[in-house]
Amino acid sequence: MNISFLERISVFTTVIIVFLIAVRSIIDVANGMGFLPKRLYKILYRYEEERLKNLLNEIGILPRKDYYKALTISLDNPHLVSDIKDIKNRFMNICKKYTEDIGNIVVGDKTQLNIRYYLNLRKAFCDGYDVVLIDLMARFIINEIRTNGLAFGCIASRKNSLDLLGYMLSKIFNVPFILYHDQRSIFNPETGEIKNFDFIPKVDKKVLMIDDGCVGGNSILEMAKSLRLKGFEVTDAFCFYSFSHTSENELLNINIKLHCLEFYDDKALSKLHKKGKQKIMNRSNTYAK
Repeated sequence: MNISFLERISVFTTVIIVFLIAVRSIIDVANGMGFLPKRLYKILYRYEEERLKNLLNEIGILPRKDYYKALTISLDNPHLVSDIKDIKNRFMNICKKYTEDIGNIVVGDKTQLNIRYYLNLRKAFCDGYDVVLIDLMARFIINEIRTNGLAFGCIASRKNSLDLLGYMLSKIFNVPFILYHDQRSIFNPETGEIKNFDFIPKVDKKVLMIDDGCVGGNSILEMAKSLRLKGFEVTDAFCFYSFSHTSENELLNINIKLHCLEFYDDKALSKLHKKGKQKIMNRSNTYAK
């Protein structure tokens, strides 16, 4: 009687083991051939993923993934590696031509800055310096990547800013581009609601914001808020110049680090404006002779 009972247990156990092996084999084959739904994969393999993540954390790979992403972008663009002084000098030569005296005006919704001089980079862009400015910003970003291990999955810029600058940078770095609309002029055909974006990548990624300049800082701040509402991670913004340290601090308050190539306040822009006028006068005198 005891032997018969043990035999039954042995047969039952063998059947269960064979059944489980067969089921696991079917699941592995389905997963290997791409037939296993993602939702089911996450349920069945969740502990395997956790084990792998713990292993990567222990050996220090996962905490440094942003560094590796940044390193990959840098290695893919060796032609953009440049000395930061050279980048700044090339940018300054453009600024001399496009710094304008606009009189005393107040800008910024929060900072309320009084400014007299304006760096018209949009005019420079349309005047034929588009390729140069795109190249300078790409080189500046590569410099920051190599210095700070900066990583990003896509690029966003404002429609009313140098949106083409952001788009071309996304092509250089081979990442998706997001166009942000200040005026919320695009309608969602499904809900009928006005929206800030006409395209959002399906996978949430870390966004790098691009702007021409930061004067009051409100435009970058609003863009960051809108991107975060869509589930994106936003921690860094790039621009050619910053006008006020107050604006930079306002962005830091919402965990946005502003990477600006130059700090040009009214005093600095005044000097550039004078140099630009002097250069024009010298050129005119040369032609007159």
